[in-house]
Amino acid sequence: MALATSHLDAVTGLAAGLDVDGRASRLGVRSGGGELLHVTVPATPDRRAADHVTAGYRHLVWQRIDVSDGRIECRLRGVRHRLPSERPISLAAALALVERGLPTVVRVEAH
Repeated sequence: MALATSHLDAVTGLAAGLDVDGRASRLGVRSGGGELLHVTVPATPDRRAADHVTAGYRHLVWQRIDVSDGRIECRLRGVRHRLPSERPISLAAALALVERGLPTVVRVEAH
């Protein structure tokens, strides 16, 4: 899985935009210091997958996208039937939720 990141080895920030190009997406990440960085991931938004993984949630709170050592893990946090719930989701679903404006924490560690 090929990933390209801006000039930092590690960053945590909030998703700040998404550009889709063919079979990849460029995710903007606003670091805690205010710098805008970009991470290229090998997927595009899948709106149907996002609809599927969010079905049954009463309220979506946030999601996390972790990129480390060439692996990408995504988790969705929300409220289902009055109880907090967290579940893994696909990168394509997570990107669609970024497009919808769901608050997204992105953590990138390049080694």
